[in-house]
Amino acid sequence: MVASACSSALTAFHAAARALQLVECEGVLTAGSNLMLSPIGSRSAAMAGMTSGNGDSLRGASFTKTVS
Repeated sequence: MVASACSSALTAFHAAARALQLVECEGVLTAGSNLMLSPIGSRSAAMAGMTSGNGDSLRGASFTKTVS
């Protein structure tokens, strides 16, 4: 288990890739999760325009808007 706040999935993936490179194991499985237990972070992201207004976040809709 890797505990490193926001970068835990990336850190776990890096550790797994390194273990494969060093032949410390034959296979790896990595996963990450994010629990947002307070609405403050979501509200701030929405106010900053960082979320999708139509709920289409799986297709990257929140990153397709051009800012002038």
